[in-house]
Amino acid sequence: MTDEAKALVEQLRRWEVTSQLFGKAADLIETQAREIERLHGALKQIAAPCIVRVGTDKQNYQRWRDLATERVDFARAALGESSDH
Repeated sequence: MTDEAKALVEQLRRWEVTSQLFGKAADLIETQAREIERLHGALKQIAAPCIVRVGTDKQNYQRWRDLATERVDFARAALGESSDH
């Protein structure tokens, strides 16, 4: 979570005694920040540099295709989706 979001959450929590709405808002911000961090990490994995020489032969093409399929499946898993086609 960013320092700005942490500070906002703490400010909201200080007022929780007065209003449960602020506490709920702080919880929501924390939940969303964790989800953003999780997805960011997953996207970094997907976008990680992969060096695959794609030539004209079938073996190189298949390696590239397998890698692409793996990355798409990883993205779907990060989003909580099934990799079933």
